[in-house]
Amino acid sequence: MDRDPPVSDEDDHLETLVPQNHTKPPSPTPRSRSPPSSFGVTALRPALPSAAASLARALWSRRYLVLFVSLPLLALVLFLSLGGASSLRLPASIRLPSAGPAADPAASRMREAELRALYLLRSQRSGLLSLFNRTAAPTNGSASALISLSDLQAALESQIKINREIQAALLSAHRSGAGNATEDGLDLISLPPEAHVHGGTPWPDLGGAQPEGGLPVVITYEEFVEKRKKVSIDQFICYIASPPCFLDEDHIKKLKGLGISLGKIEAAWPEDAKLKEPKKRYVGDITPKFSTDAEVLGIGDMFYADIEDEWVNQPGGPLAHKCKTLIQPSRLIMLTAQRFVQTFLGGNYIALHFRRHGFLKFCNVKKESCFFPIPQAAECILRIVEKANAPVIYLSTDAADSETNLLQSLVVLNDRQVPLVKRPEHHSSEKWDALLYRNHMGGDNQVEAMLDKTICALSNVFIGSSGSTFTEDIFRLRRGWGSASHCDEYLCQGELPNYIAEQD
Repeated sequence: MDRDPPVSDEDDHLETLVPQNHTKPPSPTPRSRSPPSSFGVTALRPALPSAAASLARALWSRRYLVLFVSLPLLALVLFLSLGGASSLRLPASIRLPSAGPAADPAASRMREAELRALYLLRSQRSGLLSLFNRTAAPTNGSASALISLSDLQAALESQIKINREIQAALLSAHRSGAGNATEDGLDLISLPPEAHVHGGTPWPDLGGAQPEGGLPVVITYEEFVEKRKKVSIDQFICYIASPPCFLDEDHIKKLKGLGISLGKIEAAWPEDAKLKEPKKRYVGDITPKFSTDAEVLGIGDMFYADIEDEWVNQPGGPLAHKCKTLIQPSRLIMLTAQRFVQTFLGGNYIALHFRRHGFLKFCNVKKESCFFPIPQAAECILRIVEKANAPVIYLSTDAADSETNLLQSLVVLNDRQVPLVKRPEHHSSEKWDALLYRNHMGGDNQVEAMLDKTICALSNVFIGSSGSTFTEDIFRLRRGWGSASHCDEYLCQGELPNYIAEQD
């Protein structure tokens, strides 16, 4: 039984390249085809009338072939010449090296950051919609069960992570590489000498404040002295007007006693001297006041500074830096804090900074007092305890026992007293603070203050005292470590004391 001869790819191409105005020869029927062994050039002769026609057809076919090959090449040349290559967004792992540097690298980085953020936003929207549908009450026709609390927490953590990735993507376009900076072009922060401020206590970890892999941005006073032959503050522009820079005669004498020559001390806004607190300032107010050609500029205390929020939140601003919080606990203090938590508190606890000493008068001169009666403070604490579901509270306070005892008696939830744990005095039988005493750091007030801050910063939830620098240091540590909680807040935040005494 004869089989049909196989049609080769060459035959198909020949048939495709025959122009439409030529008549296609009729295909032979299966019976009239020759056997495969006899198939050859002679089989094509009936289809080709003459040698001239064969030559013309071959030339015509080659013209089409050249045309089809040249069209894609021409399109590619036009595409590259019009800058189309810049619109190709290959994954970073397979991106092709360019022939030359990009015309605008900053714009390219910005576009990539925006596209990455857009992708993450769409992913977050999809996840939130899915979460919303799962938390909605099921209809009669739907048998899907409500989402469990653990699944809800996991989903929310995932969305928070995506939100951080979005922020990182948008801010990445505004970060400049550290390799482009030169030592002469850096702005450095110099700390006062430890003997002047901290009594020589070696509790700050200055190295922890430096950016990873970059040039230092914070230096000690000793390093500052080594860099300059003459130690001087060329100009003092004080943010706080009264007293200027919070410098009294005693502080000025101490600075001069260290061999530091001071320039003229002047306030940026002298009119603020009549106010209890400085006014809220904006970018347009601050920039011209503090623009100077001075090599060393002093600005004084910034505790009461009220700066435009949009300025410190802008891309490329403080949120984008790689520096950690300036004052970091040393390794010994961190280990001691962890041992205290393991001994007395466990993995789930609330930390409360309850500032009382000298706070009554300080708070009552403010427009909104921050000194709360103990019964009202206990109610505010219980609301957070119920929300955080924590079994114990670490109490960092300077209050007298009479106040803390009353507070303890009022912090009762579901007929169970929530313990307020204070750091006990040193005892040789307890080993949680042995490292400090072994290294002759035990009993130092500054060390114990930093230890308290560290224990508070390690907590699941932190309650602070509004207006306290101690509280603000803890909030900064928690933000820097990524341990901040959505339950963190000031004591009785958003409320006023239910009773305020008259001023003397």
